[in-house]
Amino acid sequence: MDFDHFGPSRDLLYLSVFLFGCVLGSFLMMIRKTCTLRQRSRWISVILCLVSAALAALTGSVILSQGLIFTASPVYPFLPVFFVLGTAALRFPRAGGCTIIFAAGLFAVWLCISFFVYPRFADGESVQLSIRSAENGELLFRRLIAARDAPKASEAWRQTVEAAAETWNIEHNGRGITFEAVAITAYPGYPIIGGERRGLITQVVRDGEQLLALTKNVYRFRFSGGLGFSLDRYSLELPAAVIIPGINFAVLFDGKKLYFDPPIQL
Repeated sequence: MDFDHFGPSRDLLYLSVFLFGCVLGSFLMMIRKTCTLRQRSRWISVILCLVSAALAALTGSVILSQGLIFTASPVYPFLPVFFVLGTAALRFPRAGGCTIIFAAGLFAVWLCISFFVYPRFADGESVQLSIRSAENGELLFRRLIAARDAPKASEAWRQTVEAAAETWNIEHNGRGITFEAVAITAYPGYPIIGGERRGLITQVVRDGEQLLALTKNVYRFRFSGGLGFSLDRYSLELPAAVIIPGINFAVLFDGKKLYFDPPIQL
């Protein structure tokens, strides 16, 4: 969004709405006919604690956003969801409240795991793939994820000797290769992950044939868009003419474009 601290403000607002839902659930439990006087006094204490926590979370949200959080339309669809979850959790703890909370929690964990395994694009960070052309005609690849202030290719190669988890060799064969990357942006209204943009250099292909699947063992869940996630694909071609023995460079992906470092005259 166009104001600072949108993420924390959004999450605190969701927390306050959830707690207010718990307040309603507690109140409904308290006014049951089967509720004894002693139980009602306990529920009153629970309600007072929940109201205090909800007001504290709401105050924090308003202070962080300077009141602008209420103008952020992406949060509107989630407010009734969190309120209903909070109400159901305490009003129907055995019948369905816990089940609903558990199912919602599993879904949220799945989304977070599916998203957080991608490197995050922050200021000065990029996803980097270092390449060196060997004398025997092979291309040597090393991956360095989230390289802050991405170094020059020669430095990148030295740094990735120890830092890289994997190294791949492919034959040159006198043909060019294409690098492909994907960037994923989460819907701003999502708690925790909303508005973040993450991505990865996914594969190296030649004439439509996959040479390297760089996403292997990096993530298990793959997005194809939908569910509030936007998916952008990028590609960058390296012509055969510039692949000469001893060339040392890096492919960088900053979430908006793929480019060579140092620049290569194509």
